Amino acid sequence: MKTLALLLALALSPVAAFAQQPPSREEWYRGLELEEAAGSAELIVVARVEEVSEIRVVHGGKGESVTQQFRFKPLRVVKGVFARPELVLGSSDLGGYRLSSGLIQVKAGQTRLLFLGRSDVGYRNSNERESLDYSLPPLAEENDPFLQSVAVLLAVRAEPDRFRRVALLNDALTKISGPAAVPLLAAIAPRSLLAGQIPAAAPAVMRHLNHPSPAVRIAAAGALGALLGGDYLENAALRQQATAAILAALSDSGRNINVRVALLQPADKLRGVNAATLEALLDFEKAGQSIAERNSRIHAVGKLRLTIFAAKLLARLQNMPLDAPDCALIETALGGIDPVRGAAEMERIAREKIASGGTCEHEIGAAGILPGADAAALLVKLADLPLNARERYRMAFAARDLAARTPDERLVAPLAKLLDSNESETREPAVEALLHIGSPAAARALQPRIAQEQNLYRKLRIAELLGKHGMRDGYPYAIEHASEPNLTEQAVAALVAMRDPRAVEEAKRILETSNDTTWNRAAIRILGALGAKEFAPKFTALVADWKNPLAPSALIALADLGDPAVLAKINEALAARSDAIILAGAAAARRLLAHVDVKAADTRDQLAALLADSNASDQVRRAALDTLLALADPRLDRVLVTAASDAKLEGTALLAEVERLLRERKIKLLE
Repeated sequence: MKTLALLLALALSPVAAFAQQPPSREEWYRGLELEEAAGSAELIVVARVEEVSEIRVVHGGKGESVTQQFRFKPLRVVKGVFARPELVLGSSDLGGYRLSSGLIQVKAGQTRLLFLGRSDVGYRNSNERESLDYSLPPLAEENDPFLQSVAVLLAVRAEPDRFRRVALLNDALTKISGPAAVPLLAAIAPRSLLAGQIPAAAPAVMRHLNHPSPAVRIAAAGALGALLGGDYLENAALRQQATAAILAALSDSGRNINVRVALLQPADKLRGVNAATLEALLDFEKAGQSIAERNSRIHAVGKLRLTIFAAKLLARLQNMPLDAPDCALIETALGGIDPVRGAAEMERIAREKIASGGTCEHEIGAAGILPGADAAALLVKLADLPLNARERYRMAFAARDLAARTPDERLVAPLAKLLDSNESETREPAVEALLHIGSPAAARALQPRIAQEQNLYRKLRIAELLGKHGMRDGYPYAIEHASEPNLTEQAVAALVAMRDPRAVEEAKRILETSNDTTWNRAAIRILGALGAKEFAPKFTALVADWKNPLAPSALIALADLGDPAVLAKINEALAARSDAIILAGAAAARRLLAHVDVKAADTRDQLAALLADSNASDQVRRAALDTLLALADPRLDRVLVTAASDAKLEGTALLAEVERLLRERKIKLLE
């Protein structure tokens, strides 16, 4: 840690300014990311290329292959230990097939930054990227400013608290300028949810918007957009700051199209900014702008739903050819601002495209940006058109996404027609859409199709929906597959929905006669879920010994039976060392506490502690989160903040869910 602190101190020392000369059109560091490479490498070394040689191998007397060999002189070790005067690596060590063509650019005299991992015989490049310079960054010399960025990123990766990681990046971005800031700006973006609530973050990013290097400005614009997107509390001061910074940077950006487009990318997140200011910033009819710049403005106008531009968009749309490159963009923008006129234009354009031999795939997909009722109405109208296979496929996906957001009975009829199709890739999203709608009509549409469904999990979901509406067609599938561990939950849910008396009798028979543990687990779950209270004493005996493989299933069954006495065993399970037992405890808590009036503050505290525990597995933490969420427990808000600060969760689906809930619940991270 002392070495790490020294590296960080060196990184944050004043950096010599990069020469203020016109940047080249091709800046190798544009989009450069180094955090993952720095964190995963076993050895990071600055090395000068001393010699490049070739070894030719003849195959079969006629064929010839060439392997390059590179002799490096280590100049500085940034991470790890290298104790020899030279490092020799072959082309396969540095990149193999992926970088084979790029390695010819490695010449004697160059200084490169090597990120090396272990191989069976020594070292290999652990940073294989799409280009040579991304993979083996070129340096000016052994004290190149990029090394200061690497030191910061190493300190970031060593920090277990995500808030502290953001603070380290903020501090560095106030002191490091130029190309070396690019990987730091890239590292702030994935932590934008936290950074958006730290006052110092935005100024640290925005100071780079006016750097002479286009690559630096583009990176800063991307980071600013991420900060604005992460600010779900919609900090008005932050948006005003960002708007002023974007306007200033645009006025000073010259004619570089890439920079101007990048500066406009965050504009679609400037909600709440003065309308007159936004009108000036996003005027897409301003003379002299590039097509890409104009399209960026149109996109932002639609996302921000700026009604002052509705008439201009409509006029533009009605006077352009159907195959105009920006037709789809303007349709989407108009639909976001004025759903009624937008839907009417989408329908008109779709009909005209089909009549002229074109495709209306975009119009079908664009319906999703409309409010639920308007979107459903448009999809129903478009479904009556003579659609081709690609359009039917797009229709099924659009209906699925809409039904997941806003189930609408009007979609059942067109979806039922899609089920008749021989196009399997279209049937799947159509089935999903009907499952989301979940109405009696949706069930009737699916009833003839349950036998044809190939995916067993989806088949059981159909069986559950049918069961909820009095149809027991799915009983054989549910009872036959109840013992498959990955299908048990869904099979039991389907059997509960059907309430077929055969299920209890079958489960009793299995439990009394079977010596198969897997089937006995399933039988216990079925009996508990279907309310067979006479088995409660047997289940209680099973949970007395956690070594019994049937104990976890018995615990969940007792919770399904609503026995308050099982609460003590649930608390015991939540404190166990076995993930399987903890997961059963969380599942049992979710069932028992949902319908039994018992004092369970200690149980809820245990669940909150599991979610906050950085040493618990992701599966356990997810189960705790799901249970607290299902119980609408007030502890959840506090523990979500704790989980959001855990660096171990970075890059996981669990963190994505935590951040989604933070957004949805508008939770302040910092008081």
